[in-house]
Amino acid sequence: MSVYTYHYGRVPEPLLYSNASDRACRLHALLTRWGDTKPDKQPTRQELAAQLRCSVDSLDRAIKELEDGGFLTVTPQYVEGTKVRVANDYRLEDSRKDAATETSRNGEGAGDGGRKDAATGAGEGGRTGAAANRKKGSKRQPKKKEGSAAQQPRPEVDELCQLLADRIIANDGSPAVYRPRVSTNAWRDPMRLLLDKDLAVDKDGLPVPFQARVEKVRKAINWCQDDDFWRRQILSPGNLREKYNRLRLAAAPPSSNGHRNGNGQPARRELPQMDIASLPPTDPAEMEAYYDRLLEQRTQAQGASP
Repeated sequence: MSVYTYHYGRVPEPLLYSNASDRACRLHALLTRWGDTKPDKQPTRQELAAQLRCSVDSLDRAIKELEDGGFLTVTPQYVEGTKVRVANDYRLEDSRKDAATETSRNGEGAGDGGRKDAATGAGEGGRTGAAANRKKGSKRQPKKKEGSAAQQPRPEVDELCQLLADRIIANDGSPAVYRPRVSTNAWRDPMRLLLDKDLAVDKDGLPVPFQARVEKVRKAINWCQDDDFWRRQILSPGNLREKYNRLRLAAAPPSSNGHRNGNGQPARRELPQMDIASLPPTDPAEMEAYYDRLLEQRTQAQGASP
């Protein structure tokens, strides 16, 4: 099978086998192709979004993925002498240092073996820049953010995500849907923020020990998945974080003062019980005797007073 009539956009193996989204991989390939064909022109965000057939916001998220993974460096460009922003300068970080992996202001190749001309390089179909760099042994790994909390191993976060997935599956959730989500950032990030940010201090502003926070989240997961109503509302850590305070109020025992119930709603006040023995009789015959006794008691009380 011959494939030499095709033109290619390239994705490095570290990105290909990473947790990056499909759109981020396509964006990387698109930028390499742009460097081949238009080395002297910076792409605008609108142009990139149009070629990826997505919104500008979705494009920005893909750019952020590549930046966080160390595959892309974005330098904003401005009109000289002003603060008017124009197209960005995109620099792809890869083991190859050639024009195909770089779209910059001047489009110059960074390596001796790079393509001298984007048009002739595409026609020849060679990858001499990559080969020369491999011979030199100048393979560079993607950059990593050393201090990023999202990149650090978090056993407690993984444990709570797994617990939620297991409880959802036990409530007739699909294993094929929920088990793959446990290790994704879409599940890990809300769970991490719930532990590290939302539950970091108590109502008095005092710090809460980390293990106490973990136990609170564990109890919230088990309680909501045992409840017929809340098990249908909490199907991800994002739902859990968003509705945690409502869950806490719903799970709280009824208030002892009678003013609030367990859901935090105003409770019906109990009326004081009256002594029915002190009420007048309703039978006509008994009523006459009752009032006669009452009049006699008042007369005696008035005669006894000085």
